[in-house]
Amino acid sequence: MIARSVHCATSRRRPGRTARRLALLAAGLLVLALAGCSSDDGAGPDTLRPEDLVPPGTAEMPQDGAPDVATDQIGLEDIVDGGWQMFTTNGFQEIVRQRYAGTVGGGPANVEVWISDQGTVSDADDLHDDYVQSVGTFIEWAGFADEAHTTLGMGNYTIIFRRDRFWSRLNITASSQDAQDLLELFATHIDDEITG
Repeated sequence: MIARSVHCATSRRRPGRTARRLALLAAGLLVLALAGCSSDDGAGPDTLRPEDLVPPGTAEMPQDGAPDVATDQIGLEDIVDGGWQMFTTNGFQEIVRQRYAGTVGGGPANVEVWISDQGTVSDADDLHDDYVQSVGTFIEWAGFADEAHTTLGMGNYTIIFRRDRFWSRLNITASSQDAQDLLELFATHIDDEITG
């Protein structure tokens, strides 16, 4: 008798109804999961500011003071100290400079990072091209960011790169392989922050 009542209860269901319920449940869970993955802080290339991208430093190369931020020509001139016209003619919005002081490979070194929001990809691209032409000794760093260049001088190493509307310049006052690796780590951090 028990088996018969179970059979009768299940025979009243319409075929396909369970499958539809499962499909609706799965769709609802997917929507909730996607909503939970979206960020409420508005992060993304459209809302990022240069100061959001500053590398935290390392044990050997900690930040040296608070970052300097400029949103006007006077502040830009203080940070860039020459060549600021390249920024303003190419859509300058905001720039941040962070300095680091520490050691690399057992010797003292300083790092300076500039991250500039040029407003558009086109303006950041033009700034990058202008900077490469003005210095003239850069070598392309293929496969990094949207475009990147490096230069190794006597006692320093510099990386410049563009990702989206952001343009960055990083310099370290050492030229050893350890110094180059550290600066590339900083550049990778900035690029990863932009791309999310």
